[in-house]
Amino acid sequence: MTARCNISGTYWSTLGSEVAAMTEGSNGVITAQFLSSKRPIAKGKYNSATHSGEVNFTDDRQYTFTFVPATGAIHWDNPGNVWHTVNITGNFSSSREGAPSTTISGSSCACGPITANFLNSNRPPAQGYFDATTLSGSVIFTDDRVYLYTFDPKTGVICWDNPGNVWYRVL
Repeated sequence: MTARCNISGTYWSTLGSEVAAMTEGSNGVITAQFLSSKRPIAKGKYNSATHSGEVNFTDDRQYTFTFVPATGAIHWDNPGNVWHTVNITGNFSSSREGAPSTTISGSSCACGPITANFLNSNRPPAQGYFDATTLSGSVIFTDDRVYLYTFDPKTGVICWDNPGNVWYRVL
């Protein structure tokens, strides 16, 4: 994974199924907005020189954190809670144990365009869009049709809108 230059991005939590958008404003002011629940927006401060900060979750308490730019992860002061950057880029296979058959490049940490390149195949590249806030998107396969998909960042699985078609991240 490429190093991140700031803390802004979409994250998934190791505790539960939360997806949150972290936004860094001026003077180190940050906000955390939960996208998969109705939790209130949390606010805090981030020091980019020390890669640390604190956020006040009004429905819980104030937490401190350390941001690791090399991995794009936020480590919170409560044990076991790490927020990982939502990242759909990488190698994928249509079977759990298979060799990579597709590489997805493009928008690694946010919303934006992606390209699916098929390895060892004459199939043309597919162009699409990934929305990290909804963990979903669409891809145009020029030799077939437009497919919708959802992405699970914890498991690295892409589920397509045609039953039984699943892609697994290959590490």
